[in-house]
Amino acid sequence: MTKPKLRFKDKNGNAYPEWSQEKIGNLTKIYDGTHQTPKYTDKGIKFLSVENISDIQASNKFISEEAYNTEFKVKPEVNDILMTRIGDIGTPALINTNEQYAYYVSLALIKCSRQLLPKWLVQAILSNSFQKQLYKRTLHVAFPKKINKGEIGECIVNYPCLEEQEKIAGFLSKVDELINECEGEVKDLEEQKKGLMQKIFSQQIRFKDSNNPYPDWEEKYVNEVCDISTGKGNTQDKEDNGIYPFYVRSPIIERSNKYIFDGKAVLTVGDGVGTGKVYHYVKGKFNFHQRVYKMSNFNGILGKYFYYYFSTHFYDRVKKMTAKTSVDSVRLEMISKMTILIPCQEEQEKIAKVLSKMDELIEEKKALLSDWQQFKKGLLQQMFV
Repeated sequence: MTKPKLRFKDKNGNAYPEWSQEKIGNLTKIYDGTHQTPKYTDKGIKFLSVENISDIQASNKFISEEAYNTEFKVKPEVNDILMTRIGDIGTPALINTNEQYAYYVSLALIKCSRQLLPKWLVQAILSNSFQKQLYKRTLHVAFPKKINKGEIGECIVNYPCLEEQEKIAGFLSKVDELINECEGEVKDLEEQKKGLMQKIFSQQIRFKDSNNPYPDWEEKYVNEVCDISTGKGNTQDKEDNGIYPFYVRSPIIERSNKYIFDGKAVLTVGDGVGTGKVYHYVKGKFNFHQRVYKMSNFNGILGKYFYYYFSTHFYDRVKKMTAKTSVDSVRLEMISKMTILIPCQEEQEKIAKVLSKMDELIEEKKALLSDWQQFKKGLLQQMFV
């Protein structure tokens, strides 16, 4: 059995015993949730599924206590683990309150034996070695993909003595606290930016030239202040090691070895993942998909100001217009006939500068978050085999 690179020692500086190896099904009891879509109630027992795994206490779905007692013979308890097994595979959450929970078939309930500390097993599940086993045993041809609870039980876990489990879990929990704190700071900054943008563009906040207010804002259509076009690229233009950014029909930025535009532009996705909601402010050479819209050649408006205004208002416009039809993609008219409020250039510059500073703070915090996440990933690789 391969040994982990990073080990803890006891209080006397002595090495702990060698790790043991066993199927997880022999060290735990594994159950799945109800296979029936429940009848929801306004209050009662919280009902959990895959989308709730990141914050199980935040679920706003409930079933009656009567349904809970009838349908759930095995109930989640403190220190049990819920793990996603349909759609998303292998994301665990430790139950750390006495609150009662009902759960859907998309989640597995794991109850540990005395040989495993639940808080240690959560970290073990997140490790690369365990995730690889889950991946191999997942039914990828199913839609959505899934792993049967029996296959979860066949996965092998290498585990140390309880005292070393305690030290590993305690150390990694401290790192998780730092990651969660950083995630909270990113979320807070993004909410602050959102609130600031709403106040600026509703003109609750106005900038001044020394002590004098700037002129009233003008209202124009988007097609009066810029050119609008779609790309010519398709997915075949993607190159893993391409030189230029390639903006496609999803939030992911791909790469390409050719560019079709060089300059300042605002981009939005025309259909696919993130329709009308994914925005990019781009400067330089890039390629973009035929279902991505580009706004460029700005006239009487700063590209960065346009970006902030457009990204604040356009998605709501898309939702309103698509609600009236069966159209689930962006049409040119949605963009061209959208109105935009335009302050004088000096006020545009001040608005863009303030919001750019907010973006810089957010990106700095996201970079720190990414560093902590990579640090945690490295620790898992060294502590688990």
